[in-house]
Amino acid sequence: MARDEASREAEKKIEEARRLGAEELDLSAEWGSDSLKLTELPEALVQLTQLQTLDLSRNQLTTLPEWLCQLTHLQTLYLSDNQLTTLPEALGQLTQLQMLTLSRNQLTTLPEALGQLTQLQSLRLGANPLVALPETIRECVNLRYLVLMTITSISSLAHVISQLTDLRDLNIWHCKCEAIPVPFLRLSNLTGLYAGNNGLTSLPTEICQLEELRELNLSENQLTDLPASLAQLEHLEKLVLSENPLNPELAAAYEEGLDAVKRYLRLKTEAQVILNEAKLILIGEGEVGKSCLLGALRGDEWFEGRPTTHGIDIKPVEVADPDTGTKITLNGWDFGGQRVYRPTHQLFFSAPAVYLVVWKPREGPQQGFVKEWVMLVKLRAPDATILVAATHGGPGQRQPDIDRQELWDLFGRHTVLDFFHVDSKPDAKTGERRGVVELRDAIVRVAAGLPEMGRTVPDRWQQAREALQQTDAAYLSLERVQDICREYKMDEEEARLFVSISHRLGHLIHYEHDPRIAGHRRPQA
Repeated sequence: MARDEASREAEKKIEEARRLGAEELDLSAEWGSDSLKLTELPEALVQLTQLQTLDLSRNQLTTLPEWLCQLTHLQTLYLSDNQLTTLPEALGQLTQLQMLTLSRNQLTTLPEALGQLTQLQSLRLGANPLVALPETIRECVNLRYLVLMTITSISSLAHVISQLTDLRDLNIWHCKCEAIPVPFLRLSNLTGLYAGNNGLTSLPTEICQLEELRELNLSENQLTDLPASLAQLEHLEKLVLSENPLNPELAAAYEEGLDAVKRYLRLKTEAQVILNEAKLILIGEGEVGKSCLLGALRGDEWFEGRPTTHGIDIKPVEVADPDTGTKITLNGWDFGGQRVYRPTHQLFFSAPAVYLVVWKPREGPQQGFVKEWVMLVKLRAPDATILVAATHGGPGQRQPDIDRQELWDLFGRHTVLDFFHVDSKPDAKTGERRGVVELRDAIVRVAAGLPEMGRTVPDRWQQAREALQQTDAAYLSLERVQDICREYKMDEEEARLFVSISHRLGHLIHYEHDPRIAGHRRPQA
């Protein structure tokens, strides 16, 4: 729309508002429209001294005229999505102003007169290249809601903002701050803090100083854990942690809800033990050598005629990270390959874990159903990491013949990491088990990168887990598990969290959320 035409349309609206004595006037441009793209304001606007709400959003204003500040009854002024580079000092005359929106302009500073807006309750400054705020902003004693979204120099503004001691809501979304500015922790009346999409890697322990906080949004950051002090926020009602690489325990607690997160954080203050453990799952057709390979990885003595595995055989594999020397325990789950067991296999597939698909070259990859086993894992654990190993490949035996590119094309290199050729039986002369060391090192490197590695758990949780293992029972009722938890001073809620997290980490299988089994009268742990 031409400039003159836009001005004429605006003047018509102004005249109609004058005639009706209107208290509200909308001169904003519609989204995606060229209508009313005002570059300056018609002077007739100054006649509307009765106005309480004025919307000038989405125009092309670069400055505001001094006379606009004669509209002293204004309570709400929308100026977002313009091209404003400065604001007049006369802005301070709008002493009745309660809401001022200035988002998405070109403002680098605000006038000192801002401090005269003592009735101001909401100030939106997002997406401006602000480098400074006037010290006088502390005089805005009624300011409750402050939006600073996408302002990249947030740290330089923190000291001044911290003087707004009655601030209730602070939005610093997408401000590229890698840490919550310490001055913000002095905003003791804050009830809402929105700090998503910032790259935060941790929270300060002093977050507990925000005693009135009711909502904390930390989504889309790089948080793996939270400080235990966060559990001291008694009024916290909503915590958003989505799209963060949370450690497995915290992730499991978050899925259960805020109360579970607080319990998890309180538990962190107790005596802790570090667990460098990971789950290793061996799958494949029957009689391809999974049990022999698990024995080779463990360093067990070889013996002929090893019995076929029925169901699941669980054995630990003690290894050391070849890069760091850290001792790691791999909980090896050896699945029977008989087809009668296959429907139950998926119940035990869960990430994080290292999956090892085993096949026998003499039978060929088709008979080994390598592709089908990879697909079975992906259906149950989409984020799984898989290694493929061909067994029984001693001297003179047929070499592996598998279409690696096909598997990579189907499932991606991030899923099927690598392929190995091993012989679990030691060489008669050298005692060497061909390819086993290379496979074990590859498994350990994958395991070392899993989010559960190096986790800490309460010492009494570890004791409860050991007590469960010592029962030697194939399965336990949930009631029996809860009884054991009570012996280690867990109430019902903590026991539920313990079971949920233990399921997540692969220490046990809990069928609570599986629709195929959830109907059992006595759910099994």
